[in-house]
Amino acid sequence: MALTLSGVVSIAARIPSPPMAGQDRVPRIVFGLSLLFLVLLFGIASTHFGFFPGPQLAGAMQQGTSLFAMGERNVHLVPVRHAEAGVQAPQPGKIAAGLTLVTSLWDDLGGIAGARLLDAKGEVLHTWPVDPETIWAEEPYTDSVAGQFRTRGNYLHGSYLFADSGDLVVNVEFQGLVRMRADGEVVWTLNRRTHHSIDRADDGSFWVSAARMVDDQADALARFPGLATPLVEDLLLRVSADGEVLQEISMLEVLFASRYRACVGQPASPAAASGDVLHLNDVESLPAALADEYPLFEVGDLLVSLRDLHMVLVLHPQSGEIRWMEDSLWMRQHDPDFAGDGWITLFDNNPDEFDGALRGGSKIVRIRPHTGEFEAVHPTKPGAASFFTKVGGKQQRLANGNLLLTEAQGGRVLEVDPAGALVWEWVKEPESDGEVVAEVMEGTRYAVEPAEVRAW
Repeated sequence: MALTLSGVVSIAARIPSPPMAGQDRVPRIVFGLSLLFLVLLFGIASTHFGFFPGPQLAGAMQQGTSLFAMGERNVHLVPVRHAEAGVQAPQPGKIAAGLTLVTSLWDDLGGIAGARLLDAKGEVLHTWPVDPETIWAEEPYTDSVAGQFRTRGNYLHGSYLFADSGDLVVNVEFQGLVRMRADGEVVWTLNRRTHHSIDRADDGSFWVSAARMVDDQADALARFPGLATPLVEDLLLRVSADGEVLQEISMLEVLFASRYRACVGQPASPAAASGDVLHLNDVESLPAALADEYPLFEVGDLLVSLRDLHMVLVLHPQSGEIRWMEDSLWMRQHDPDFAGDGWITLFDNNPDEFDGALRGGSKIVRIRPHTGEFEAVHPTKPGAASFFTKVGGKQQRLANGNLLLTEAQGGRVLEVDPAGALVWEWVKEPESDGEVVAEVMEGTRYAVEPAEVRAW
């Protein structure tokens, strides 16, 4: 039965008045305990059903915890799940060619984030250290979370490697976008709160997830009725190879102007209470080479993932029209890709609180928007390599048909063949205590040879 404010008042009205002075103290104690219970019940109800002051209190608490935690290293240290570190079970001849770029936090770099290029044996061929406090000598922001992400404990979440030169573009999570040379020299920084994915479009520009803090309540109510501050306004940015913003799209504005307005609520999750109501985690454009295989879409249409709505959609970047949407076939998904032949493939986190034991772990699934077909890709057979990460995760279809999967909270990158068999995996070394390991947010295979790396 739903509990409303009027219901609480009605219940309270039926409690007898407290006894007069000199009477037995027991009824007075009972009255006090009853009142305390009703206050507690009202607090739970206001939070659950979303009436005052539940959302406001939750938002205030999350402002001091969830948002702050994004920039703190200990959030990205998770219990060790895999006993053996390094490369395991390599099967020469079955592994796709190339080198694997991984991003994480590294003890031997003093605990800061960095990207590393690994060969099939797990040998480190190149390292790009990324220290936010060095890259940004001064804090460039003045919003409500200023200073929370310019920390040595912040991490990398999205990268793109220029294989010919060794230049690397990375998202320092919620602090900004950086392009650096192979020797670590910073080419440029973009002082926008970029986060999560980086995708390179046909014209050489990048589509990047970003955010803007809406701290003014009047502004929030005027543009997004029903949403309270603090509010994270997720953005799609098209950024040139020189670090200039070419286009900006607000995903909240897109949704509020669409028939999917009712999908946006606050708070829908603990993260949403901090204003992170969408949790945009991926955007990529439909390349010309594949466009004819997607009858519903056009070249340059954007594939977007909104984790906390379990929503994947395709958006026309000029008109803002949502051309297709699905939000019921996966849970807290990551990294949808245009995979060819009309298919969209994605990493279904499928989370639970027991390392995947309740729901069967994470999986790779695919959907064909123009036909409605939906199916599991991996694992699909007994004995297939399993994996699970409650948050994060990447999936890449390799040239030989294998899948490269990033199990973020396992500190693991694994490669499976089309039958689902494990042909290669790399597990990050645990921290010095041996009990925890830093998350690995990205594992991407690049067609680059060791000789090319040495030439950088």
